[in-house]
Amino acid sequence: MTESTAKEAERVWREADCLWTEPQIERAIESTAQLIEQDLQESNPLVLVVMKGGLIFGARLLMRLRFPLEIDYIYATRPYYEKLRSSLIELQQNGFIKRLYDNFKNESLNHENVVLIR
Repeated sequence: MTESTAKEAERVWREADCLWTEPQIERAIESTAQLIEQDLQESNPLVLVVMKGGLIFGARLLMRLRFPLEIDYIYATRPYYEKLRSSLIELQQNGFIKRLYDNFKNESLNHENVVLIR
C-alpha cells in the first residue's frame, strides 16, 4: 500500500460512522448460527463462501457451527455471481437458501443443502 493510500484509508476510518457495535454484530452472528444449526445440523450441508466479501463474516459464522459440514469457496465477479444467483432454487426457510442446482460450474454438487455466504 502506498503512503497516500494508507493515509486515505486512515482518514476514511477516522471519519466513518459506526453502524453497529461489536456486541451487536456478535449477537447477530450467533443468532444466524443458531438458525442454521436448527435447520441443517443433520444434513451435512455445503457452506459456500463467496470471496472476498463473505470471507470475514463466513469465518466468524463457521466457527460457531458445531455440526458436520463441508466448506468451499468461490470467487465470483459480478456477472458470474448474477449467473450463480440465477441458478439457485430459492426454497427459503428462515431466510436461508436451501438447494442449489446440480449444474454449477459444470460440476455436480452432491449436496441437498447449501448455505451461500456473500
